[in-house]
Amino acid sequence: MKNVYLAQMSLRHHHNNFYNFPYSIGVVWAYTYQSEMITDSYTLKELFLVKEPINDIIRRMEDPAIIGISNFVWNTCYSMTLAEEMNKYWPNYKVIAGGSNVPDSEKRCISREHP
Repeated sequence: MKNVYLAQMSLRHHHNNFYNFPYSIGVVWAYTYQSEMITDSYTLKELFLVKEPINDIIRRMEDPAIIGISNFVWNTCYSMTLAEEMNKYWPNYKVIAGGSNVPDSEKRCISREHP
């Protein structure tokens, strides 16, 4: 089984400890989990929601094959840093980046900006 991690770092509301639930990545996993090809080959290990120290997140990971990252204005820098740090430990894992803050032009390609 290949280990999958999903990350949608939430925007913390300033006046309380409320975080938005990572709806997008939850829906993606729920949809893909309906496929036997997915369930026979992949295990969802953890959903990441809170911007905690990146090394704490990495310590909890076990041989990731894929990380899916949902990018928004408030989490893209953090998420790309997480992906870059993961590459130090698992250079062959794959990043799937999506969300409203992924560039929609070839002039500003996220994979070129964050190899």
